[in-house]
Amino acid sequence: MNSAPLRILYCHCTFARVLPADVKAGVLERLAASSAEFEAVPDLCEMSARHDPRLAELASADSLRIAACY
Repeated sequence: MNSAPLRILYCHCTFARVLPADVKAGVLERLAASSAEFEAVPDLCEMSARHDPRLAELASADSLRIAACY
């Protein structure tokens, strides 16, 4: 069993218009108010399209969960 703490990767989905802005802002506010360990990025899809090297670093985290539109 993995004992690493849960880490959340929050995508603000800047370029996707799938979720209303108030929903995205609410999720980010609740994450910030919680004790959860999280990292927020503007847009995972754009990072992927640009082959951003940070993706490999982010994906290597233990117990990672992603909160995003897709």
